[in-house]
Amino acid sequence: MTEHKPRWQEVAERAARRHAKDPRFTKRAWVAVHLRIVELIPAAQEVITGPHLLSPDRVIDAAERDSRLEVHTRVFPNALRDAVALADEWTVWGDEEVFRRVFDGFEPTPGPLWVAAWVGDAPSRVFEAEGDGLFAQLEELGVDFQQDVMCVWRQAARVSLIHHSGAAVHILPLC
Repeated sequence: MTEHKPRWQEVAERAARRHAKDPRFTKRAWVAVHLRIVELIPAAQEVITGPHLLSPDRVIDAAERDSRLEVHTRVFPNALRDAVALADEWTVWGDEEVFRRVFDGFEPTPGPLWVAAWVGDAPSRVFEAEGDGLFAQLEELGVDFQQDVMCVWRQAARVSLIHHSGAAVHILPLC
């Protein structure tokens, strides 16, 4: 007698197989981001076995299971999540305000980094940036601060994420 998987699991597995064939994930930048995430967050090897499985949710999950890392989460007011109309919620903030609140107390580290940006479930692009003047670079490249954005530093042990649900997450090694 065969055991049936829940429908959500079947859909997730089909999506993973489809993403694995997506040519975007064979590009050097996606491969480099994947390798750096696995280097910074060893627990990621279990759940992010290839660039096609990179997502902010998986990165956060892996980091939270690694006792050598600090995961700092900041949740912003969001009417969609909180089910009430809010006068000051993150979806009405401008890009500069979102950026300011995301990096308040966790200023971008100087040095080179990769920025991965998603639109919905699909990755849109990875590009290289510098920690100095990061906001201006993201704005110039048209990054949507209401979607998933992941900043992965190339030399510093740091990952910063903007989650589409209205949260900021900073992953750092324990001091």
